[in-house]
Amino acid sequence: MTDSVDENDIFQGRCTGGPLDGRTYAIRKPAGFVLADKSTATGWYYDRVDDGFRLRAGQPVRLRQPDVVAIAAGDDYDVIAPPEDPDSQPPLALAAANPNPAQITAEIWRFWGQFDAFEPSVQLGGVYAAKPGYHNYRNALATSDYSRADVANDRQGPGDKAAAIDLTMSDTAMRKYTTRMDVACRARDERLFIGGAPIIREFIGTKDSRTVYCYVLTGGRALGVGADAGPDPGRDDTHLWHLHLSIIRRFVATQDALDRLMSILRGESIETWKARSESPRGEEEDEMSYQVIPVPAGFAFDENQNLIDRRYAVSIPVEPAGRPGNPIVGTRRLYLSFSSDFTGAEPVRVRVAIHNGEGWSVTLIDVPAGGRVGAAVPPARGDSAFNISVGRVRRTASSGELEATAPLSVLVTVA
Repeated sequence: MTDSVDENDIFQGRCTGGPLDGRTYAIRKPAGFVLADKSTATGWYYDRVDDGFRLRAGQPVRLRQPDVVAIAAGDDYDVIAPPEDPDSQPPLALAAANPNPAQITAEIWRFWGQFDAFEPSVQLGGVYAAKPGYHNYRNALATSDYSRADVANDRQGPGDKAAAIDLTMSDTAMRKYTTRMDVACRARDERLFIGGAPIIREFIGTKDSRTVYCYVLTGGRALGVGADAGPDPGRDDTHLWHLHLSIIRRFVATQDALDRLMSILRGESIETWKARSESPRGEEEDEMSYQVIPVPAGFAFDENQNLIDRRYAVSIPVEPAGRPGNPIVGTRRLYLSFSSDFTGAEPVRVRVAIHNGEGWSVTLIDVPAGGRVGAAVPPARGDSAFNISVGRVRRTASSGELEATAPLSVLVTVA
């Protein structure tokens, strides 16, 4: 089984230099780890040297969100969250596109974005990994692997998608979310079941910052738990700083399953969840209206790749138009348009970046006062959701505060 203790897979040592000087960490990847502070878009590389970890170069480096995602998805370095700072302001949601839509479902990636939106300390610890267990996809594993052999519903669902996610967090956050998952599992919270079938196999974290805690919701006997559900000891110490969730493979592409899990992590009551999930929605309601995600400090850039204030950028993840079976837009197309209330002589300039599941297209659009200016949205490719990033940029070097604060509206429609 994966995520169990294996001395060959765990590297532990004392840190030298930088913000973690003197602390001891255990990691899963051989080269070292990156301390990534998303609120300032900076990171510190700690390389594994002898029996410890040494700060590289002594200075932090600029880390954009795609860099962090690439590191977490790679085989060499782990990504960890910085020590707690009670005075820091929580950053907003990250605006990263799914780094590997061929092996990570849009539903799991949306789950990550939602969790990141309300937990300020979290860093992505990884989704897909080429190793045994739920982090890998079923078609790449031996038929005897525990993540496909023990539970019948793990033999259903997409065979080419990862079914686990690691959420690296502060001590306080680890205790909070591990406890919420434990309470829900022990109570057999109805949100953890669809049609009587569990939506997760297990979670692993810590409730006290000292002891790794794992609870197996289903398939426990196969793991030697002694019952179909219950605590499972012996998972490795890296789970003291990252929460691992194994999602039953049948549900990795089921939005309802991920929404239920998110509700538990948010700390919602069952009554609140029911009231929200059972609210009637019109057939033509635009689901995009509540998917707008603000960009955090340090992740908004202008057309010259210069950092700009996050007030001037927003990311809009949109369900892919034209994808067969899409319940919202079906075979219709997406349209994007802008209007401005600016009364000055110069128009407002926006930078529009659109990822259609295959690649990015970037356009600069000048929006004059009055009327509406359209932007072309390319056809969808594959099953990946659109990611539309809209950022306010200066038209000239002398552009001032008046232009920067001019009201600008963005309209996304399907037709």
